[in-house]
Amino acid sequence: MKRIIYLLLISLYCLSSCQKTEYQDVSPKLEITVNDNDGNFISNVTVTLYTNESGWKNKTNDILEAETNSSGIVLFEELEEQIYYFSAVKGDLTNDESSVATLKPLAINTKAQITLIIK
Repeated sequence: MKRIIYLLLISLYCLSSCQKTEYQDVSPKLEITVNDNDGNFISNVTVTLYTNESGWKNKTNDILEAETNSSGIVLFEELEEQIYYFSAVKGDLTNDESSVATLKPLAINTKAQITLIIK
């Protein structure tokens, strides 16, 4: 009988010490990979994000800027749920003739992935 009571007390203690984890929304992320025409990753490309097309066209009012790593990747985190425009530049190479915006607004708990070709 003492064992049963002891086991019940331990079980109650374990249950009471468990914390309920609340679900938290995670801000959208945008991962951009930059390649050349041959599919090779390009490092040290400056990638700039804009919140609207006019900012992208005029290269004004950028919100974030980062360089690609050795795998040609840059990751932007803690973004808002919206469409983003982006430019990728390294010397004379740009993405102006390829993708320049996300197709739809980014969403909570997701990481959008885009591959750019710069020429």
